Amino acid sequence: MTDPIGPSTSTIPNPSPTTLLHPRREPFEHGLLPMQKLIFTDPLQALTSLKQKLVSSSIQRVDSAALADALQISLDHARLVLDTLASVLHSESDPLVTSRFDDVDSVGADLLDLILFLYIQSYKRLLPRSHKDAAAVADVWPSTSAFDGYLSALSPLQLVRCNTRRFMPSQADEVAHQLSYLQKHLANILSLLSEPVEGEGEEPLVISMEGFEHLGFLIQFEDKGSDGDFLSQAAPIFANSDPDMPAVPVPASQVLGWLLQNIASSLEHVTEKNPAKENGPPSGSDQDVVKASPSVRSPCFIEGVSKSSYVKQASDLKNSSLKVINCHDSVLYILAPLRYATIYGCSDATIVLGAVGKAVRVEHCERVHVIIAAKRVCIANCRECVFFLGVNHRPLIVGDNHKLQNWLSHSLCHSWGPMVLSTSAKSAKLSTLTGGWCCLALKCTPPFLFSFNFSMVCHIYDEKRREEKRKGFDVVGWLARLLLRVRGERCLKVAPYNTYYSRLEEHMTEVGIEAIINRWDDTLELGMIDPHNSLSHPAGVSDAQAESATRLDPDHFTKFLIPNWLEGESTGSTKDNPFPLTDPYLTSQQKNVNALSPTDEEEF
Repeated sequence: MTDPIGPSTSTIPNPSPTTLLHPRREPFEHGLLPMQKLIFTDPLQALTSLKQKLVSSSIQRVDSAALADALQISLDHARLVLDTLASVLHSESDPLVTSRFDDVDSVGADLLDLILFLYIQSYKRLLPRSHKDAAAVADVWPSTSAFDGYLSALSPLQLVRCNTRRFMPSQADEVAHQLSYLQKHLANILSLLSEPVEGEGEEPLVISMEGFEHLGFLIQFEDKGSDGDFLSQAAPIFANSDPDMPAVPVPASQVLGWLLQNIASSLEHVTEKNPAKENGPPSGSDQDVVKASPSVRSPCFIEGVSKSSYVKQASDLKNSSLKVINCHDSVLYILAPLRYATIYGCSDATIVLGAVGKAVRVEHCERVHVIIAAKRVCIANCRECVFFLGVNHRPLIVGDNHKLQNWLSHSLCHSWGPMVLSTSAKSAKLSTLTGGWCCLALKCTPPFLFSFNFSMVCHIYDEKRREEKRKGFDVVGWLARLLLRVRGERCLKVAPYNTYYSRLEEHMTEVGIEAIINRWDDTLELGMIDPHNSLSHPAGVSDAQAESATRLDPDHFTKFLIPNWLEGESTGSTKDNPFPLTDPYLTSQQKNVNALSPTDEEEF
C-alpha cells in the first residue's frame, strides 16, 4: 500500500478548456509549521502507517492527545497542529472550524484532512532569483547574521535602495511552484486518500467521492469568469453521479491521470499568461503600488508604500486576503474585515490591521509597530518590532527575531546637533497623540543612546498640525514614522491591543473574533530554523528554540489614536478599545490620556 499509484492507461476525459485548477494558497502560506517531527523522510510510508494506526483504533476525528501520542510530540504542539489546520481548512462547516478555541481538543480533526496537512509539511517555499549585483548592496547590510545568504541581500532597506522587488517571486511564480509540487506528489496524496479493492482486480486502489472532496484542502477548480466553489462536480468522473445514490468509487489511477492533465494545462496557462521576467527595467509593481486582484480568491496587494500615510476601508477591499509587502517609513491603516493577512519585508512603519478572522503572518520586518486584532498571529524573523495584539489564540513566534542595539538616524543627529531630551507637558501630549511612540522615544530611552533637538521636533509638529487642518495631513503618522527612525526596540516586544475605529467591533463579529479573549502575552516559541525555507539560515546551523518575546513595560504603553478623518463618513458603534486591559496597562494608558486635553483628543 506504500507504493505510489500510476496514471491509468484507460480512457481519461480531457480537461475542459474553460476549467482551471488552482492550488489553495492558504495551506502553503499559513499552514506550514517549523517542527522537525512533522517532516518525514518518506511521507507516504510514514503517513500510511499513521493512518492505519489511527483507523485500527476506530478514530475518525483525531484529538490532540491521540495526535501527541501518534507523533510523539507535546500536547502544546499537538494543539498547535490542530489549531493551524483549523485556520487553513477548506470547509467552513467542519466542526474544527466552527468550534470555540477551547473546544478544539474535544472536537478533533478529520483524519484525512490531518493526513493531507501533515503531508504538505514537506513543501519547500520557492527560491527567489539571485541578485546579479550583490556588491551594490553589500554596504547596506554588511553584518553576518541569521539573515545570511539571500536574505542578507534582501533586507527591507536594500529592497528600497536597490529595487530588488523584481527578484522576489511573483504571485504567478508561487502558483506555478505550488502546482509543480502537487504534480510531483499527487500520486502519493491520492494513495493516502484511497482504499484497497476487495478481491482481485487490475486496480488495487479506488477513491470515493468523499475521499476526492478532501482534495479541496489543496486544490480548487474555477471556471474562467466565475468564482464558483466546486470540486467533485468539476470532475467528469464524478459529475454525473446520482445525488440520491452513493457515488461509485473510481479507480485512483484514473483520478490521477485526469488531475495530472488538468495540472499540466493550468501550468501552461500560468506560464503563458505570466512569462518569466529577467532583470529588466523595474515594473510598476516596484514602486508605491496597490493592486486589487481580479478574483476574490486572490489576495489584494499593498506594495512599495514609502514615506506616506495610507488607508484602506472595507469598501475598498473586495478580497478576503491581503498582502502588505515592501512598505517603508509609512503608516498604513487597513480598517476592514479580512480572512488572511501577510506583512512581509517592511521597515520603519506602523501598520494597523482591522479584524482578521483566520490568520496573520508577519515576516522579515524591521523596526515595525503592528497593531492587530485577529484570531491567530505568527511572527517570523522580525527585528526590533513591537506588536500590539488582540488575539484569541496563542501568538506563534518562529525563526530568528534577532536582537540588535538601538541605532540612530545619522541625518537627524548630524543636522540637528546633540541635545539630551527631557520630558515635559508637550512631550506627554505628543506621546499620547502618537500612540506611545514618543513615550518610547522620549521618556524611556537612556540619554546616552541617542539625542536630537527636541525643540525642533515641537516646531515641526506645530507646522504639521497647521498643515493637517489645511490639507488633511496625517500628523500622527508623521510623528510615528519620525520616531521609529530615531529609536528601535532592542528585541521583539508584545503588548495588549491599544486602538479602535468606529466599525472595529462590527468587523470582529463578522469574522468571529471574541474581544473577551486576548492571549497576547501567552506566546508559543518554535524553532529558529524554518525547514520550509532553505534561505533563512546559513548551511550547517543547528536548530534551537526561538527567543521569546518581551512584554512591553506598562509605563511605555498608551492608546494609539486613529485620526477621525481617516474613516470618512463611516460610522459605527465602537467608542473605545474592545479588548480588556490588565490593571498595569490600563493605569498607564489612563495616565497618558489625562495628559491630553479633551480638545486635543477631539481633534483626532
